Amino acid sequence: RELLGKYILLVLLIAFLFLFVIPGFVEEYTKHMSVRATWLPHPLRSPRAVCIALVSAALGFATKENLQYVFSVGRSNYEGELALLGLRSLFPVHAICAGIQAVQMIRRDFQNIPLSLPKVLAPAVVLHGSFDFLQVAVPVLLLAYTETKISDIEIINLVVAGVITVAGAVYLFWTYHVQANRLLQGDARNAAMELGQVVDNDEDAIS
Repeated sequence: RELLGKYILLVLLIAFLFLFVIPGFVEEYTKHMSVRATWLPHPLRSPRAVCIALVSAALGFATKENLQYVFSVGRSNYEGELALLGLRSLFPVHAICAGIQAVQMIRRDFQNIPLSLPKVLAPAVVLHGSFDFLQVAVPVLLLAYTETKISDIEIINLVVAGVITVAGAVYLFWTYHVQANRLLQGDARNAAMELGQVVDNDEDAIS
């Protein structure tokens, strides 16, 4: 504990680099390229198609990662493997991050908002990186500065993971709802313009 407290900043810096910066960006970029670099019979023509494609890629990535965790244990433990899979299914961070990334892509591709790739990935990277980083940072801080039992630290870690997951899901549904309303307003305006019912901002409307 004394040694950990002495080098706590170094430990947290290394954890931030290897759990926030690298995995967050690399994994979100991988999901992005899984859709962007995959041959499709036709382009993604609707916001819904973008969401489905990205979330599907994220679920495939999560499945691969879950299997990797299960089979890397070394010896077969059927009950433990099921418990691990069940526990990880409670925190669908990959799917949530893919949905957030999809909203950014919709803004870029269907509203013609100029967003570079880093800007498209940024919100998802922040959520993903925060989730991974705090799973290590919280136990490290508790071990270094408190007398908390290991079993209690595990419970606290689950609570932190749950809070981040719920916060990410709320943010996703809020941003998606806002984006959907913008697209609906844009469609209504375009239809009205075709009917000659919309007056440009620089012209006075005739009452």
